Amino acid sequence: MSKRRFFLVLCLALGGILSLSGCKPLDYSSPLSGINLAANQDFSVNWQREIENDPGVASGDRDKYLIFAPLSAADAGTTAGLPNAGASIYRLEIPNLFPNGDFEASLVTGPIGWDSFPPGANPAPAFSIETPTSPPAASGSNRLKFDKAGDTEIRIDAGLVDIDYTRGWRFNLQFDLIPDPNFFTSPDQDANMHFTFGAASIPDSITLSLVAGRNVYQGSFLSAQTSGTARFSLGDVKYPQDQEGWIDNIRVSRTDIPHSNRIAVKIPYSEAGRLDLALGGTFTFSVWVKREQASQLSPNQPNRFDASGLTLGIHGMDYFIPQDPATGAPLPPVLKTQIGQRVDISGVRDDRWTLVSVTETLIFNPPPNPQDPALMLSICPTDWTGTASASPGSLLISSPSLTVSSSK
Repeated sequence: MSKRRFFLVLCLALGGILSLSGCKPLDYSSPLSGINLAANQDFSVNWQREIENDPGVASGDRDKYLIFAPLSAADAGTTAGLPNAGASIYRLEIPNLFPNGDFEASLVTGPIGWDSFPPGANPAPAFSIETPTSPPAASGSNRLKFDKAGDTEIRIDAGLVDIDYTRGWRFNLQFDLIPDPNFFTSPDQDANMHFTFGAASIPDSITLSLVAGRNVYQGSFLSAQTSGTARFSLGDVKYPQDQEGWIDNIRVSRTDIPHSNRIAVKIPYSEAGRLDLALGGTFTFSVWVKREQASQLSPNQPNRFDASGLTLGIHGMDYFIPQDPATGAPLPPVLKTQIGQRVDISGVRDDRWTLVSVTETLIFNPPPNPQDPALMLSICPTDWTGTASASPGSLLISSPSLTVSSSK
């Protein structure tokens, strides 16, 4: 048989095979359909804070940035809505780095750690703790009432938790401000709120923006001073203005440590009881979430706030260079995506659990060893898609799952 005739016969044979198969690629989705690929990765197993692996953060400091702790069903308030009432429940909380930011630990006689500047100013700035029951500051929780004139300040010298001013650490700041419209001269600008380092006459101002529809200001600042003590001040001796109003819920979180505020788990390429993950597919990561009960939040639990957002991530892992060419030692894989997806939690309640999900299509190479991870899942109790909106807050989580709807 000539080579030409051989190739003709071969092409006809291949065409017949393709016609019988419908020209469809191999599909592994049916055997994996309905399987929870994270079934062996409950929150009580293998999940951990990513900050655990950060050599720059001492083990005793990790709770300052993220709390990942189990709760009983009673402490969670309810298991209503959960598919399994006996499932593990965890609190995931970014703590507030500002001490007594909600003023609930303050005494009626005055806020802890706050004073006025300069000494002997006449008239001296007035400030006190109020528990308002009527507008313009109706909440039932402690707030700081302030009244200052001219070039004076009301400030706190207690400092923040764990700030090294020389390292260029970055922080986010939010606070609730209710200005008295008769006295507050610039509520729509920077509100003359400052973090001041060193001498009081040399402030390091923060540009603040008003969150639409709320009396909440937010901004970020960089602690890159060579020396000095952090001080948060209302007003400033450099910008004399008369101001009067209420401030509450001062919240500070650190944003420069990569992924310090999320937990993660790795899913192996091969696992007993299921097919390998082949070349990838379209994956759905789901988790049940619930807001904290009011009894577990400020003012009932001082300085703990409701989570303002949620970020879920499905991160493919690439083994571009499985071994160090020089030593032959295995090299860790590279995450294809570093940041997860923002999840809308506006409908999440405190009296019932809600299922939230994200979807990601991944194509990955098989790892050097079948038991190595093919992808990683992550959960962050704030909106981490843009660090400007990250803030302290707490959310309850339970029953993670990972499914694949189609495979490559």
